[in-house]
This record gives sequence, C-alpha cells and structure tokens, in this order.
Amino acid sequence: FARVGRRSAQRVLLLCAERLVAKQTKPAATEALLCLCEACHPAWVLAQLRKAGETHRNPKVVAEVANVATQAFEAFAMTVVPVSELAALAVAVCEHRDAQVRDSAVSLLCSLRRSLGAPFLESP
Repeated sequence: FARVGRRSAQRVLLLCAERLVAKQTKPAATEALLCLCEACHPAWVLAQLRKAGETHRNPKVVAEVANVATQAFEAFAMTVVPVSELAALAVAVCEHRDAQVRDSAVSLLCSLRRSLGAPFLESP
C-alpha cells in the first residue's frame, strides 16, 4: 500500500475487522490490517481497532482484534506502536465474558511483558 487516506482506511478497517472471524477471509483481513498499519501509521490503526473491538457484540471479532494487535506489536516493535493503545485494548477486553477474548487479552499482555520487561507491570 502507498499512503492511504484515513477516511478510506476507516472503511477498509471496519470491513476487515468484521472479516477476521471467517476462516476463509481471516488471513487476507489480517494482512490488510497490517498493511494499513504500514500505510496509515500503526498508532492510528490500533486506536481504530480498539474502538471497533470494544464496541463489537461478536466476541470472536473482539478476540481477533486483540490477536491482530498482538501481531502488529510484534511486527512493528514498540518504537512505532504505542504501548498505551495496546495496554488499553488488553485491559478493556480482559474482563470480557467470553474465554477466547480473555485469552487473547492475556496473550497481548504477555507479548507486552516480554518486550518491555518488569517495568511494564509496575507502571500505573
């Protein structure tokens, strides 16, 4: 992707978030979201994904949004991806009623802990 306008990216982003739950479209949707991170800056894409994940009613979408956030963090590293957005997403979905969503949140928190070390657990 070259530079993409955020208005256009917003439409694609929401569509991709919906498509994360289908086995046939999950790889393509994940790849499109990671490409949007490259084209529109990961911080903005993750903020939009967090909003979509927190408000979505389907727990599978919420779990997959957390998984994509983990993949984005691992792909782009913490110099590009804001830790505060990821931590806010993980905390927001950590108390979800669905076990798959909670597992995805724990996976995201573990990824953050692995990269940031013990100070991550001590920060307010």
